[in-house]
Amino acid sequence: AASDVYKRQPLGLVMQSQGLLTAALEYGKQRQHIAEKLGDPINLAGTHLHLANLLLEMGDLDLAEKHANKMWEIVIKQQEPNAILLAYYIAGEVAYAQSNYRLSLDKFKLALQIATELEIEWRQVQIICTMGGYATDGGFFEESLDYLNQCQELSDKTNDALFKTVAPLYLSRLYRLQDNFDKAKSCLLYTSPSPRD
Repeated sequence: AASDVYKRQPLGLVMQSQGLLTAALEYGKQRQHIAEKLGDPINLAGTHLHLANLLLEMGDLDLAEKHANKMWEIVIKQQEPNAILLAYYIAGEVAYAQSNYRLSLDKFKLALQIATELEIEWRQVQIICTMGGYATDGGFFEESLDYLNQCQELSDKTNDALFKTVAPLYLSRLYRLQDNFDKAKSCLLYTSPSPRD
């Protein structure tokens, strides 16, 4: 039944994670249709978020942006902070994919502001680390260093294993782009397991 498909939200994400992008896209469109039919704004917004993310991965920036904008229209009416946070986040991803690095960082800053107000620490770490990586790509090296240092501090505080590894990798890349190979190497040593005998 339509309602059963509607409840199995993770299936689209599973397909996407396995590289079944076309199947995930069809599933997402089906979910969008059902959410529209049932008149459920939050799940419709979530579907637009998933489709925007998926289309970014598939390289269709124009359609991704359309879904991101539709999500934005819905969440602004709902005034649900977590949904607005995700809307800013996906807007940052779209701007980054379009090589508009300054706009991307501005959108992520707004997402970070909400994550900080809501005290969602893991999301703060994720956003700050993403901003650090994207600032590097935009050539904003001082900003990038600041974000990545913040990310290291927060990931140590929250003991976030993923970003404790990712932040030094991003830092290493930043130093390599500045031709500071000694510092780049020392960052990588920070992420390495203990040497074997």
